[in-house]
Amino acid sequence: MNTPLLLGLLTVVLPIGLVAGAVSWALTGWSIHLAHKRDLLADVNERSSHTTPTPRVGGIGLVGGLLVGFVVLLVMVLAPTILPPILQSHAPEFMSVGRWLGLLLPVLLAFALGFWDDRSDPPAVAKLAGQALIALIPPLLGIRLQTIVLPFSEAVIHLPMVVSVLVSAAWILLVMNAVNFMDGINGLAGTFGRRVALFLLVATWNFAGWEWMLPLCAALWGASSGFLMWNVPNARTFMGDCGSQPLGVLAALLALHFTSLPTTHPLPFLAAVAIMSIFLFDVILTLIRRSMRGENILKAHREHLYQRYLVTRGEDHRRTLRMVDFHLIATGLLGAYASLLFSTPGGGIGRGVLLLLCGAALVSYLCTVRMAEGQFSAGRGTS
Repeated sequence: MNTPLLLGLLTVVLPIGLVAGAVSWALTGWSIHLAHKRDLLADVNERSSHTTPTPRVGGIGLVGGLLVGFVVLLVMVLAPTILPPILQSHAPEFMSVGRWLGLLLPVLLAFALGFWDDRSDPPAVAKLAGQALIALIPPLLGIRLQTIVLPFSEAVIHLPMVVSVLVSAAWILLVMNAVNFMDGINGLAGTFGRRVALFLLVATWNFAGWEWMLPLCAALWGASSGFLMWNVPNARTFMGDCGSQPLGVLAALLALHFTSLPTTHPLPFLAAVAIMSIFLFDVILTLIRRSMRGENILKAHREHLYQRYLVTRGEDHRRTLRMVDFHLIATGLLGAYASLLFSTPGGGIGRGVLLLLCGAALVSYLCTVRMAEGQFSAGRGTS
């Protein structure tokens, strides 16, 4: 490991992550007491993977941990000289208070929308309208996808501003709902947060302007870890919409943020998509299947791939989590490595191959579920 990398891990990433983790752990514990006091419990129904009413506002702790990263990021903008030198290597034109607000405001609004959902269970249409409004804020404040670098070539697609805003808002809305939909078993959403933080960190480490991603990625890793201490292996609380929605928003924003920074080699968007592709694939495939059957795609269900696998494993959350996490790690590594080749002249073929391998990992995820279902059906047929 080179000296700058080790220095960054020890002086920046680890301390921020540990503080964010401690804040998240403490606030998540407090949220459990709040949930019991205010009856903010997830009841058991036909779609549930739990057997007893469980607190569902653990996202309070997660978001509290995330705020640690936002505080450090603001200090980087306003008073960088008081921070370690590793956070002062580039001029502040890469970041501004306005851009900082463009990152923070959607996270806070998503938390508020999610808490409203956890408390009042509003109509799905009202919730979707609120998500759409939140998704429009960052692109209008300049945090949007402006270019797409194609695999297998050096070609770059420049998006017109209107297209850029709409595509970016759609991306935020997609990831926001993907995390929300996939938050259905112990540890899954929190593990997603940790993996996204780690692999985005790896993907952007060698790019100019990389220090601007350190606080948020470190805080995301720490906040997710602190929450998971209450959620795995046995859930004493659930993340709830007040956690899954801001988590999804931040994951989407990190991709747009590092894609749109005016650096020498911004994070390639397709690499970020690859890092998050397991959740996106599961949700998109499930929505397509339900749409083709004429079902209401806004209605809650238990038809996601991970839920189908869970049924075949006798509601074993830990085994299901290990299976999904294996594929999260595979696509995360491939996406992170592909991002490095986007900054390498002539790396088009290599990054294209890596993205194809990422697609193969998605197929592996689907096949694993289908094979488990086949074995489950065969076992029931012979019993």
